[in-house]
Amino acid sequence: MDSDRSYVAVATEPILLEKYVMTCGVFLYCATNTPEVVRMAREFWDFALSLRYHRAAHESNVIAAIFFGLQIVLTMSVQPDRRLMDEFGRELAETREWVVGELPQYYLKNRRR
Repeated sequence: MDSDRSYVAVATEPILLEKYVMTCGVFLYCATNTPEVVRMAREFWDFALSLRYHRAAHESNVIAAIFFGLQIVLTMSVQPDRRLMDEFGRELAETREWVVGELPQYYLKNRRR
C-alpha cells in the first residue's frame, strides 16, 4: 500500500521525479566499470525515453535530469563508440528525435527565469 503511494508521489511531483532520475544517473555513473553497465544503460535509456510522454517530464528540472542521465549513458557507460551504435541504434535515433524537439523549448523556459 505504501509503495503505491510512493509511486504516485514520484510520478506526479516533478521535484521527486527529478531527484529520482538524477539518482538513477548517479548510480549509472558509479557502475561504469561493472560487468552489467550495458544492461543498466539500456534500462535507464528505456526509462528516460518513456518519460517523454509523462506530463511531469515537461518541467525544465526533470528534462535537465533526463539529459544528465543520457549524458552519462552516451559518454561513460558504453564504450567504445561502435558498440554504442551497434547495441543502441534504436535508442540513439529516438533520443535524437526527442532532444531536437525538446531542446528549443527547454532553453526558452530557462531563459525566462
